[in-house]
Amino acid sequence: MSHMETKKIVENSKERVIGDYNKIKGPYTLPTDWKWVKLGDETISHINPKKTEVRDILDENIEVSFVPMENIDGITGQIIQLDLKNIADVYKGYTYFRDGDIIFAKITPCMENGKCVIVNNLKNGIGFGSTEFHVIRLKKNINKKWIWYLLRFLETRENAKKQFTGAVGHKRVPVDFLKELLVPLPYNGGIPDLKKQNKLVEKIDSIFDEISVMERLREKAVLNTDMLFETILNDFFKKYDNDPDWKFIELGNKDISKKIMSGGTPSRKISDYWNDGTINWVKISDITENQFYINETDEKITENGLNNSSAKLFDEETVLFSIFASIGKVGILKIPAATNQAIVGIKPNENINNEFLAYLLKYKARKLLNKGRGNAQSNINQSILKKFAFPIPYKDNKPDLKKQNEIVNYLNQFNKVLQKLNNLQELQLEKFIYLKENVLKNAFKGNYDDQRSRNKN
Repeated sequence: MSHMETKKIVENSKERVIGDYNKIKGPYTLPTDWKWVKLGDETISHINPKKTEVRDILDENIEVSFVPMENIDGITGQIIQLDLKNIADVYKGYTYFRDGDIIFAKITPCMENGKCVIVNNLKNGIGFGSTEFHVIRLKKNINKKWIWYLLRFLETRENAKKQFTGAVGHKRVPVDFLKELLVPLPYNGGIPDLKKQNKLVEKIDSIFDEISVMERLREKAVLNTDMLFETILNDFFKKYDNDPDWKFIELGNKDISKKIMSGGTPSRKISDYWNDGTINWVKISDITENQFYINETDEKITENGLNNSSAKLFDEETVLFSIFASIGKVGILKIPAATNQAIVGIKPNENINNEFLAYLLKYKARKLLNKGRGNAQSNINQSILKKFAFPIPYKDNKPDLKKQNEIVNYLNQFNKVLQKLNNLQELQLEKFIYLKENVLKNAFKGNYDDQRSRNKN
């Protein structure tokens, strides 16, 4: 074949590819030198590469990196920790990837939480992880971070959620969603313009860095507000340490609590325990720092789920306390609800104000947290909690309910003011999230493209 014939075939091929891209109609108009392409296009990526790529080195049994789902931070989109495994131990039953790949959580709620990361610095350049990952391996002329930003873009995640398949609790993003996902790309000479992608990513990074500085200041303000209330509680209750009218009574004592029980999680493999559930089911994330009261839950379980698990239904006004994972979170139920096993429900005695008990638990939370850190599993069990002594005002040989009510009214005044401050800070933090989303939207529309700006002028 002559040089001219080869050149003509290449040119025809280039025209066909460009023509195919031009037929794709995206959700908005792009700059003239940009095109909509599908992520699954073979010129853009290889989705879910087969692990047979590394089958030949199985006998060597080398060490590789291992990434369980919990090792990914959904907020930052970074890996918290790389574990190590022998390749023979993870080859079967886990998802394969290698340096430079993007792993994208396909299962709820991990996908919605932004668990998507570019994997790098893998042991021997190879990694395995949860079966709940899709893997995207990009071609050399595609900036990985450009695609990573697109996959973490809130609009992308919302569209992915609409395509979920499977039962409640096990809903997943099908691979076809990623294959059909439209990617806005700058082009030059019929091929993706990597140089321009790099500049756009640098622009996004620069703006995000500036926003992050402001976010850290707001987060510090929220933390300071929480610490201020902790100081208020410490200063208030400490003065009663040697008061003859106060006694240190164990939480399990009948003078304080009628019942202390932990919850449970129905099997997520059985859809009948979750589908169309009507029973509120509290997770730690349902207990917020800003207020005690729990009026709704993110998930609900069915009667069958309740009856076929260690979950228990707690009455309204039950005080909740987390005993592992995030130890020391306190809430008060304003609805009947079950809880997971990380949360204990405490039914106060009739002579104990439940808000007073909640304040006591917050007051002693740090000491309980330190007890948990002393355990191998960094948690506390019911026995530790029941034996933990709390200061209680007494009168006529029984808890002084009137005194408790006075204390609650006093502390509520501080709490309400601090809640307002925290709410304002949280509102500003939410604005930063939407600001970042707006930055990405402008980037994907080509509004940060210098060439486009020059054309407009």
